[in-house]
Amino acid sequence: VATFNGRSFKLSYYNEYKSYLRMEAKPHVTGTSLGSYLQREVVLIGKVLTNDGKNMKIETCDGIPVSVMFHDITEAMAGAAVEVNARVIDNTSLSGMHLDVLSDDFDIQLFNEALKVSQPYSQIFGV
Repeated sequence: VATFNGRSFKLSYYNEYKSYLRMEAKPHVTGTSLGSYLQREVVLIGKVLTNDGKNMKIETCDGIPVSVMFHDITEAMAGAAVEVNARVIDNTSLSGMHLDVLSDDFDIQLFNEALKVSQPYSQIFGV
């Protein structure tokens, strides 16, 4: 048990709470821009190509295949649109921290166009 700001937490909850307090906006990236974000946390949107539970191949919104390794099992079917929060390892590899499966009607191409339009204004939009 740990105490933080007068509250008692189980240690695992305490560590999650501390990381939640440190959360900051992460840039939304494309596959071609991954090299500019080495060792940084990013948000990536794409389509699942393959998933064996801990290792996933994703086609990014701009059509680049990347590998994402997760510590926990992820349940996303091939073909599903996903949002991945991850740390960039290299140009084509990420270490996944969180995954959300997006709705079936999510338009990945439209999202890619939105990223292109917003990139000149990255300081404002955080992309």
